[in-house]
Amino acid sequence: MLAAVPACESTREPSQGVRSVPTPPGPATALGVVVRNGYIDAHIGPQPGLRFFFPSDETCRGILYEEARVIYVRRGSLGRVEGPDGTMCSAVGIASLREWRDRGPRPRIDRPLPRSPVSFRVVYRDDDLVFARGRFPLASQVGWARGEDTIALLPTGEACKASIESGVGSMEFRSSGRVPFQIVSGGQNCPIVGFVLPLPDPR
Repeated sequence: MLAAVPACESTREPSQGVRSVPTPPGPATALGVVVRNGYIDAHIGPQPGLRFFFPSDETCRGILYEEARVIYVRRGSLGRVEGPDGTMCSAVGIASLREWRDRGPRPRIDRPLPRSPVSFRVVYRDDDLVFARGRFPLASQVGWARGEDTIALLPTGEACKASIESGVGSMEFRSSGRVPFQIVSGGQNCPIVGFVLPLPDPR
């Protein structure tokens, strides 16, 4: 039986509608921890782990730091991590899309390569990632039900330059292979790294 959620839990349960979590619950380690744009980016689990995004609030920062020992709990859509004192932090984003796609039966595809138009605006960028907020309807292929208003994570390489500059393109989903999602724009194929829920404004 799952324990009751402590009063100091960091965030309310996200409602992405993701069907299951492709990693076993239990003891885990936080690795590659980086704070980006109000989120904590971390791999959770036995190496190499699955890559999640969490709110960068006081509770989550107290739980998630490099090589922190945590308990991963399969609770809610994306799961949560629990610190030694029982405080908990819920994931709000995923960045291991191949594992999420492959966690169970493959989606039923009616045509060889599903495509859908996307439009977005860049809300943040650093040396590694661009946060692009907008409409990404094919995210539902991995059970992400918030594709009408979500943040897609894009790498900051040359392959994504046309997509990032234009803010539009054609999103593609592949049911096999290393890259489940990409944006085609300006003759370039920009891989999508992950999906993250927009956080409420701090005010």
